Order: sequence, then structure tokens, then C-alpha cells
Amino acid sequence: MWRVIHILRKLNPCFQITCLRNRRDMCFRAVDRSQGQLLDLSIENFGDDELLNLIVDRSSDLKRLTLQVCSGLTGKGLVGAVKKLPLLEELHLTIRCSIEAADVEAIGISCPMLKSFTFNRNGFSNPSVIYNLDEPNRNKYALAIAENMPNLCHLRFIGNSIDNEGLESILDGCPNLESLDLRQCFGLDLQQGLGKRCSKQIKHLKSPLDAVSEIEYLGAMYELDYIYDIPYIDVFEDEDIDFEVY
Repeated sequence: MWRVIHILRKLNPCFQITCLRNRRDMCFRAVDRSQGQLLDLSIENFGDDELLNLIVDRSSDLKRLTLQVCSGLTGKGLVGAVKKLPLLEELHLTIRCSIEAADVEAIGISCPMLKSFTFNRNGFSNPSVIYNLDEPNRNKYALAIAENMPNLCHLRFIGNSIDNEGLESILDGCPNLESLDLRQCFGLDLQQGLGKRCSKQIKHLKSPLDAVSEIEYLGAMYELDYIYDIPYIDVFEDEDIDFEVY
């Protein structure tokens, strides 16, 4: 029985719809073979509401879910799925701009055991490209996290339009934070007292100007660091797909 499934693939401009369907079928078969014992699922560059719903219906014990550039997934579909995952401790989302602050709020309410949350959006490699400081509700995602995820220990928040007020809300609302990744959040000013508070409160802090070598796709995508050191099991012909189960 498989407890961990990672199906990852780099973006390819020649990638065909048939390949997406094949990968969708691959994922469903792998989940089905896990016989309800799946604990960790990572998928990249495919997936939609229907597939995620099929997955969670067969994997109610899931503790870690990573969704990278799943363009077919909606906020409504994601919220509906995580409501079926009462044991979820880690949720990692990359470039899900269609997810609203209300969806993040609902995720926090539905997942009281959530300890690690990633919400990485489009970023820029040049700090001179900065979000409009007058953007309304620029802290809406930060407030949704601060008010509904009090047990967070790890937060990745790369490329978000947050200012100091939003960061203060996170520090106040998530007192157990041990690591905080704020790379490419260029609306922040950590030169004064807030920076000192972060250094004192957060054990592992990444600041807006820290290196972003993990970002791909023209500076838009942050690729998650995997804690597993397991060789890939290549069971399909497509060499661009990394498929690992264990």
C-alpha cells in the first residue's frame, strides 16, 4: 500500500492535452492502489476539482497535500476537498491566484490541525518591480491566515502583496511560528522595529531580498523543498515526469 505519491513535471510548451489526461489517470490509479492509506500527495502542472474530490474521498487520512500550478483547480473545489481531510497538517499551494482570501479563511477553519501552510504567488526577481502600495485589501490573505490558522508553525508566503501591518497581524495571530518565508514580498520594510521583532520571534526567517534560486518559470513559480531523499521510480515512458511512490 502506497503512503506517499509525488507526480511532478516541469512545464513544457509542447505538453499536450492527452498527456494531462494520462497523468490524471496515473494519479487516480496510484491513489486507488493506496487503499485509503495515503498520507502525502504532491502533484504538479495538472489536476482539477473533480480529481481532487476523487482523491480525498479515498484518502481521508491525508496529512500532507502539495498542489503546484494546478490551473484546473478552483478555490471552491479546494475548500470542499480539505473539509474532508480532518487530519491535514500540511497544505502547500503554489501560484493559485484564483484562490480568494475567503477560501484561505475556510481552509483554516476546516483544518484546525494545520501546522504548515504555503501560499506562494507570482513573484518578481527584481525588487524594483513592486506591488502598488495603494492596492486595496493588500493584506487580505495575511489577515485570513492570522485570524484562522493560530497553530501554524511554518508559513511560506512568497511573492505576496503584504505590508508591515499584514505581517504584524500574522505575528500576532500565529504565535507558534518557527519559520517564515517572505521572499519577494517587496511591500515590507524590515529595517526598523518589525524586523527586530521577526528576528526575535521567528527561528528561521527568509526576508524579501533573500535569494530565490528555487523560483522557475520566469521568476513566477517557487518549487517546494522535499524532505524525502528517495530515488525516483520511473514507471512511465515520459522522461519529463518524476513519479515516486513509497
